[in-house]
Amino acid sequence: MLSPRLRPIVFVVLMALAMSLIMSFAMTVLNHRFDAWFVSKWMRGWAISATVAIPTALLLAAPLRALTEKLCK
Repeated sequence: MLSPRLRPIVFVVLMALAMSLIMSFAMTVLNHRFDAWFVSKWMRGWAISATVAIPTALLLAAPLRALTEKLCK
């Protein structure tokens, strides 16, 4: 089991993975429809989007959390 202090990082990574999976599915459907290579195209798109989403989410989590605190006082 992971340490409780890692909870925020694990949450951000899992959220980035889930959102990139859903978004890459939607974009693959819009751009390629359901063809014989759909799953291959989707997984390639997800690999690329996850590679961008995870570091972006990790970099932006703290500043956006601070901004949310200011906006919701």
